[in-house]
Amino acid sequence: MEDAADVEAFYDQFEERLGLTGDYEHLEPVLPDVSGKRVLDAGCGLGAGSQYLADSGATVVGVDLSNEHVEAARAEYGADVEFHRMDLTEPLDHFDDGSFDLVVCALVLAHVEDWDQPFAEFARLLGGSGSVVVHVHHPFVDYLELESDSADNVLGEAAEYAAVEQFGRPWGPDGAIMPMYRRPLGEYLRPALDAGFVLAEFLEPGAGPHDTERYDPDRPPRHLLARFDRCE
Repeated sequence: MEDAADVEAFYDQFEERLGLTGDYEHLEPVLPDVSGKRVLDAGCGLGAGSQYLADSGATVVGVDLSNEHVEAARAEYGADVEFHRMDLTEPLDHFDDGSFDLVVCALVLAHVEDWDQPFAEFARLLGGSGSVVVHVHHPFVDYLELESDSADNVLGEAAEYAAVEQFGRPWGPDGAIMPMYRRPLGEYLRPALDAGFVLAEFLEPGAGPHDTERYDPDRPPRHLLARFDRCE
């Protein structure tokens, strides 16, 4: 995408972790058993989640757009996980068809405008079977926050729900601008379905008081968890 360099530059400048870190336990409601599986951690960041998957018995390859994060991940977790600098908006030609059993994509796709390319590549990399686990921001939260006066919508105008729109907020110790995209709910599903996946799980953590995430009845949930399965 044309903004890939901006995303890379944003993450390259931070050595500390941003967002959810440590492990991928929050994915467990939609994460299949990874023991003995070949897993691509697509957007691995600093590698802690990749290590969590490896500790769970998977053979893991982590890829990320930020060269600084890839180098840090190699230094910290390279004994157990293979890491590469790659752009999810480009063909992942380093890997052959059917190289993986599972793709994990956690809090990454918000930086990607067009999801058709990555899901087409995920389908190729999984071959005839396998799953993609996705953790993304909830579309309603993005929309409502951009419509409110409290949003730092520095890269776009007021939100139009039906559109895929760029926006950005100051983030990190220096207030650097994080480029992101919001999209309607249908555009969370269509690229995966068009690529031949079926929707197996679709959860809104925090949508009810029984959930482990903080529940606020006056606000929509902040995240979505989904698993898309490929069966041929």
